[in-house]
Amino acid sequence: MDASYPPPGPLAPTPPRRSLVGPVLLTSAGALLLVATIVVALLVVRTFLSLLPLNVIDGAGNPGSAALASTDVPGVVDVTLEPGRYDVFLVVDDADAHTGLDADVQVVGPDGSSVEVDDAPGVSINAQRGDRRAFNVAAFTVTTAGEHTVVVPGSPSEGALAVVAQGQATSSFVAGVFGTIGGVFLAVVLGLVGLGLTVGGVVWWALRARTRTVGPSGVVGRGGA
Repeated sequence: MDASYPPPGPLAPTPPRRSLVGPVLLTSAGALLLVATIVVALLVVRTFLSLLPLNVIDGAGNPGSAALASTDVPGVVDVTLEPGRYDVFLVVDDADAHTGLDADVQVVGPDGSSVEVDDAPGVSINAQRGDRRAFNVAAFTVTTAGEHTVVVPGSPSEGALAVVAQGQATSSFVAGVFGTIGGVFLAVVLGLVGLGLTVGGVVWWALRARTRTVGPSGVVGRGGA
């Protein structure tokens, strides 16, 4: 053996490979929470929109897609209704938004009997489209399905229109409002937690992957001279 070459030294120990399970789980949990945030946000938007009288009137101030029946004011209209809550909206020019009806709305049921009408709905709703505004002036509850006759008195506002549309009880409206508020709070919390977990998981993943490549000392091993 040539004595000019020293014997090879011992090999440096190979650093243990650290698992990526933790970072993967953390990042996955954050991503799932972000997806849940999107779902909750969509539900909140849907609930909020259900509280608004959208499509009672269209952009031109005429009855919209949500109108079940309509009539000039004063006027009478027959409409077939299922059991439920209904609102009568008065549609006037925006300048006449503070006007109302000269008398109470009357509703006659399929059997010819009068249906109780609330001329001061517990939930005040109004919507504006262009230069026309619609606001509910009466509400009534249908218990027997069939054709109902709605009698609308006159109004000081010239060119006024009455629209019958699906309504909602005060309890369901309040529940929808609190549901919307709670949904917004839940979406914010889920979003913040999900974002934090995702960012933390990605950073942890990057650091763990680096240690798997270069070892704990941060220096790639090299052979003897």
